[in-house]
Amino acid sequence: RWSQITESSIDSIDVQMLHCDHRHVNPIDDRNKLLAMVRCCGEALSYASPELKQDKDLVRIAVATTGESLHFAHKSLQKDRELVELAMSTTPNAFRIAGKVLRKEPDLAKRAIDADIDLIRYCDPDLLKDVQFMKYCVQKRASVLRYSKVRLDRKIYLAALEQDGLVLEFLAEKKLPHFVHRHGAGGERCDDEEFVRTAVRQNGMALAFASERHREDVECVLEAVRNDERAMKFVRSKPVICEVVKERPSALKHALWEFHDDLEVVEVAYASDPTSLKFAGTEAALGMIMAHGPRVLEFLKASIQQDERVRHVISISGAEDLGQDIPTECT
Repeated sequence: RWSQITESSIDSIDVQMLHCDHRHVNPIDDRNKLLAMVRCCGEALSYASPELKQDKDLVRIAVATTGESLHFAHKSLQKDRELVELAMSTTPNAFRIAGKVLRKEPDLAKRAIDADIDLIRYCDPDLLKDVQFMKYCVQKRASVLRYSKVRLDRKIYLAALEQDGLVLEFLAEKKLPHFVHRHGAGGERCDDEEFVRTAVRQNGMALAFASERHREDVECVLEAVRNDERAMKFVRSKPVICEVVKERPSALKHALWEFHDDLEVVEVAYASDPTSLKFAGTEAALGMIMAHGPRVLEFLKASIQQDERVRHVISISGAEDLGQDIPTECT
């Protein structure tokens, strides 16, 4: 007894914990014993005999304590709406254990989604074809569009893009009638101007799911980069890159590496902000030193400052006079 231990003068005691492998424990068929157990922990229902797992009153007590204990109930009781609702009241995740018919009911599914939107994954596929249901879900979280199996109104899609621009990825996969799709190495891309502009305005990285036409549109790319400069990595057009770094020199950091070594691009960025030279590659850095002299050295990143070729150019007598005309293709 604990009282005997606490009242004694024993300074310390050894406690040995024994693990019981319940996989090899005989099912409990004593209802009173199991009743006492599930009142403390609903998952004790897992030790019940097959007969007791069909006892609705016993299961009701178990799920009222622990909703997910519904998993151990007989299949027939997992289809019982009363028990499922009781289980969900304590553990919304119990929805995923409910019978297929119940997971098809909009009201029950909405209750689950109100508690955890990710539970939409367990809805019956037929429910994902219900326009009103999907509209309800998309308003809660735009990204659930990935599960939609029905075409929704354009306004709903636009509202979703205003909430999360990255759902443009899922719209590009829908093969919508008002989309023009261009299939490339990266899969389907969205060519709908209103959708793309709305998406990149909310999240610049949505440019990844836009068609090449939009990636070559200066205004569209600028909108994306203003939101997130990392969108630069999706742009391959040099004239567009030049226009963007003219406004946002720091965006050069995220451009494809070929542009870090492009003297024309680096020159445009440098003209707007000399500190952007820290994003230049070695080849472009050499060109900049020859064009502007050693004064640009302070803006180059440390590793390039220590480059042997750079040090050699700097050491050349009269380096400040080595200027050369920079092509003005994109200036």
